[in-house]
Amino acid sequence: MKILITQIHCYASIAITKLLKNKSTLGVEIWRCNRRTIGYVSGSLLVDTYISIPNIHETNYTDYIKEIYKGNQIDFIISVDEEELLVFGQNNLSKDCKLVIPAEKTLKLFMNKLEASLKISELGIKILPILF
Repeated sequence: MKILITQIHCYASIAITKLLKNKSTLGVEIWRCNRRTIGYVSGSLLVDTYISIPNIHETNYTDYIKEIYKGNQIDFIISVDEEELLVFGQNNLSKDCKLVIPAEKTLKLFMNKLEASLKISELGIKILPILF
C-alpha cells in the first residue's frame, strides 16, 4: 500500500510517519511531499519517497497532488494541516483521490483553538482553564 502524507513539517504528520514505519508488517510505502527541500525538516528523511511541491496557495496545488496520486498509484492521502484540508475540500479532491476531509465548518472551527475549546467545553468535555 502506498500512502502519501502531505505537509511533512507538521508534528502530527511526522508522528503518523513514525507510527506507520514502526508497523512494518503492514507493507506500507510512505510518500511525503512538502514545499521545503528534502532534509530541511527531519521528517523528510523518514520516508521512502519525498517530492517537493508548490505552496498550498498556488492555483495548481490540488492538481499537483492529484498528479502525484494518480501518476504514482498512491492508495490513500493523509493530511493533518487545516489550511490544506480546506483547499482540498474546496477543490473537491476526495472526488478523485481517497482521503478524509472534515466538513468545512468543522475545519474553520478548529482553526481558532479558543473557539474550538469553548465548543468542546459546551459538550461537557473538560478543558484546562488556562485556555480560557
